Amino acid sequence: MLQYLIVCPLVFLAGLDARSASAQTKVINLSSNIAALVTFIATGNVCYPLGLSQASVPSRDTISGQAWWPTTDRRWSVSWS
Repeated sequence: MLQYLIVCPLVFLAGLDARSASAQTKVINLSSNIAALVTFIATGNVCYPLGLSQASVPSRDTISGQAWWPTTDRRWSVSWS
């Protein structure tokens, strides 16, 4: 839900289309996550065993295949025309 706080201003104030705004939000999110990780590593506030155990478990999207295969189900798609 927090991503909408970034997407909406990019769409309404910066004039980007929704796809570009979403892509920019992903880049912003990735860079802030990397900055946070570097900060935590530098201050010694990382629990490596917990992080490695979480990294070894696949996410829900990977298990269901949604991360790799696009859906052909048109019931849930939005038509902008």
